[in-house]
Amino acid sequence: VTSFAEIVKPPFLSYDNYSLMDDGSLREGYFQNLETMRKASLKYDIPFWNIVLGNDHFTYSEPSPATLRFQAFTTLAYGARGLSYFTYFTPAIGNYRLAPIDPFGNKTPTWDMMRNVNLQIHALAKTYVKLKSVNVFHHPNVPKDCSGIKTSQFVKELSGGDLLVGEFTAPDGNPAVMVVNKSLKQSTPFGIAFKAEGATKMVNQYTGDVSPWAGENNWLAPGQGMLLLLEPKKK
Repeated sequence: VTSFAEIVKPPFLSYDNYSLMDDGSLREGYFQNLETMRKASLKYDIPFWNIVLGNDHFTYSEPSPATLRFQAFTTLAYGARGLSYFTYFTPAIGNYRLAPIDPFGNKTPTWDMMRNVNLQIHALAKTYVKLKSVNVFHHPNVPKDCSGIKTSQFVKELSGGDLLVGEFTAPDGNPAVMVVNKSLKQSTPFGIAFKAEGATKMVNQYTGDVSPWAGENNWLAPGQGMLLLLEPKKK
């Protein structure tokens, strides 16, 4: 990736990663690839895209709301600026199935599931695209070649399920975090405490509005991500 960026000098970096398997496992390398692309993106100031699984074939997992959310929000947590799906039309070969459009030209259940995730990303985009990625960590389970909460710049405590946190700075310098539930099966509530005092706000993934983070908004569905903003207490 480093050699490609230095020699070709592309306007963006993009790669494919299909890691969700039909036995429910996540193939090793998914998060390591995101780590590599994020580092190259920041080093060369080139945005990166991730092309993820949008159909079922070979021994990959069938698309579901959880798998599509997981791939989208983990990618966003790593600071990506683009997301694509393989593939929109189902190839009429082998065991390919459940792309958004089937081999007969009809919409499959994946079409609506994918639209739901994309609309959430659109709602977050007006805030997200202004953020700068500064760190990523996992807690409590840290994949190989990834970092844990000890590297966090903004978060003092984090509780809940198996979580991924992307840390960002907003244009005004204030902290922002994308918290993602890495489970594909279980919803989880989560708690977070920042190192700095202040008011925690959330960006609603359906409306794009910013509001206080409170009540039942501490719940994450399988694969779901939530974008939180911290307004530090004025001295």
